[in-house]
Formats: sequence, C-alpha cells, structure tokens
Amino acid sequence: MKSSLSSAITGIVTLGVNLLFTAGCGGEAPRDTAEGVDMQAFAYRYLHEEVDDATSQRIMQQIRAFSPDEYNEFQDALRELQPQVDDGLDWLVDELRYEADLRGMKTIDLTHADAPEVMTAIKARRALAQPAQDSLACGPLQVSCQSVKFGGHAPGGSCGWGCVSASGSDRTSNSPCEDFACDHRIWFNGLSQVVDGKTAAADCVILHYGGFASRYANGRTEVVVGVEGPLVCGILFDVTGVLQRELQVW
Repeated sequence: MKSSLSSAITGIVTLGVNLLFTAGCGGEAPRDTAEGVDMQAFAYRYLHEEVDDATSQRIMQQIRAFSPDEYNEFQDALRELQPQVDDGLDWLVDELRYEADLRGMKTIDLTHADAPEVMTAIKARRALAQPAQDSLACGPLQVSCQSVKFGGHAPGGSCGWGCVSASGSDRTSNSPCEDFACDHRIWFNGLSQVVDGKTAAADCVILHYGGFASRYANGRTEVVVGVEGPLVCGILFDVTGVLQRELQVW
C-alpha cells in the first residue's frame, strides 16, 4: 500500500515515462496494438512502477486478457527492456515460452506446480541438443550452490502501512544442487511473516510460488526465490537486485 505522496510521485514518474515513449528517440509515434496499448510503456510500467495491490491486479488482468499476438508483443517488449538475461539463460526463457505454448497458456500463467513437468521436459530436450558440462557434485544440467536450510514459509499478502524493504541479497540456495542456476536469497531486518511486491512483476513472482521458503536467523528474515519464477514473470536481468528492491515484508 502506498501513501498519497508516494502515489503522487509515482503518477509524475509514470507521466514522464509515457511522454518518453510517446516522443521516442527520433520522434516516432508509440507502437500500439489493436487495443491501443503502447506495449513498451506498458512493459516498463509492469516491471518498474510501484503500484498498490488493486493496480497490480488490474495490470495482471490486462495481461491475461491479451490476445496471443498482444502477449507475444508484451514478451518481446520485456526482452527489449532487458537485452541481457542473467546466468546466460536466454535459452531457458525461450524454452519456458515454448512449454507454455504447448499447454495453450501464457508463460506468465505457468505456476510452480507446473515446474516439475516443465523442467523435466526442458532438461530432456537440452540434454539431447547440447550435452552440458555438469558439475561433478550435482546431476545433469545442475549447478553447485552455496546453500542453507529454509524451514519456514512466508506467504504472499499485503503489508499495509508497515512495509519493510529488503536490506541485502545474494545467490544462496535452498539446496546444494539446483537446476540451471542458483537461487536468490533476499533478507529483511527483523522478524516478518508476509511478503508483498512493490511492482506488478514482483507480485507476479509471489503469485507464481504462493509465497517463499523462509527462515529467521541473525536478527533477520530471509526468503529464497528460485530461478523459474522471475523468468516466467519476465524479470530477466539483475534478478537478485530487482527482487531486493521490489520485495517488502510485514
């Protein structure tokens, strides 16, 4: 939940972003879909604009209402805004998109419950197409990670007015061996129970998992976020930094 001052500042920033995309570097008109959506500006708003819960839900509803062509344009706009993908996982982004298409779904609607089947299919194709240089300590297409045990669970919810922003992050995982890349550990000072997102993209990641594995240690609450959730939700670059900036707890 955001204060009225924060909402006013957000409105000014949003207006500036919209004007930027309208003007363009060369004075070009915005790239609209049949529904009149400037997809680059919309993707930027989804990724970066701090919104309240109701606005976040409306953004997600609009994405889910996109036609297949519009959704493809939305995904392409996210890639244009993030030309690099962390850990060299461009191919995994494409594979997740392919698996969603096979199921007649939008990538953003893949849930963590779909992950075992989806990841098994992706790993099978990847092993056939390009045998990986596997870690000696882990299985095929896995990497060795620094790990700690996260025995708790922090559900998603609204932090209301008592929001606490993250104070640090790293790539510590919930397991010593992870598929494709190590997890993202985010921590918050004090004891917290509910995780909220500042942006629609961050809320999408929370919805993907239904909350995060967590633990309380050294005076702080730590949550761990896997690899596929951010990629499914279109957070592709500087994922750990983005999660640190855009997750909050109560």
